[in-house]
Amino acid sequence: MAREMLVNYEYYRAFYHVARYGSLTAAAHALHTGQPNVTRTIGQLEQALGCRLFERSNRGVTLTESGRRLFDRVAIACEQLELGQRDVAGGSQGGTVLLWATDTALRGVLLDRLAAYQRRYPDVRLRIRGGNAPQATVALRRGEADLAVVTEPPLPEGGLQRVPLRRFSDLLIGGSQHREFAGRPLGVKELGQFPLILMGQGSGTYEMYSRIYLGQGMVLRPDIEVGSDEIIPALVARGLGIAFVPEFFAGPGLADGSLTLLQPDFALPERSISVLWDPARPPVGAAGKLLRFLEDEPVSDPGLPADPA
Repeated sequence: MAREMLVNYEYYRAFYHVARYGSLTAAAHALHTGQPNVTRTIGQLEQALGCRLFERSNRGVTLTESGRRLFDRVAIACEQLELGQRDVAGGSQGGTVLLWATDTALRGVLLDRLAAYQRRYPDVRLRIRGGNAPQATVALRRGEADLAVVTEPPLPEGGLQRVPLRRFSDLLIGGSQHREFAGRPLGVKELGQFPLILMGQGSGTYEMYSRIYLGQGMVLRPDIEVGSDEIIPALVARGLGIAFVPEFFAGPGLADGSLTLLQPDFALPERSISVLWDPARPPVGAAGKLLRFLEDEPVSDPGLPADPA
């Protein structure tokens, strides 16, 4: 029995990635190998341990009860080894940073800062993934990101550490055809006469405005749902509806007259773009340098045009 437990670490490493991604193909990609190799390795591990670790289906793989018990132990070991490797790499100027960011965070804060960071640390490789705030917090929890930069509120899951990088407010904007409505408060019911453009379901923005509308006794029903705040001013300028957008996206269109500032009769909460990390996996090495860089580097206005043509 003792001899059976002397399992190659690479077996456990493959098991960890398959369990984390729920997919043999995704695990093979992360391990830079082929799916048949991963499948064979999992089979060898199951044979060595004398139990099934995964249930297989057309949708992927899920852990059995034995697999869940093993994963709780293996995950700690694999993640600590990864942290140790990054600690060692942190002694040089190189390394890799895994960063998740929302579109608003990228355009509102990160573009100039990441460019400046890359100039200061040219040997660091930045691996950036986009997504909404809930996806970013899940990536942190799974160890798939060193840092996440998201827009809040809503606040992400408890237990994550955060530092605000930029505070801002949303604005309610319309097109040139809405100028007659400027300068007077508009309630939710009155706004309902116009098509509403908003970030799609699953985003923190959608969740926030759902709560605001419910507080006004209305159900949020956007007519157009998009995946990026950046495109919204162009849609509004073309007469497709009204929208709530971050002030730094609306500014250019308000300045050139293609957008109209509208005034809701309810308060919009102050928001912030914050950098998050999981204290169970504190950022070290290049990721730690990026965290300090983001905290210290001043914010510059991205000055994005609204493309009103």
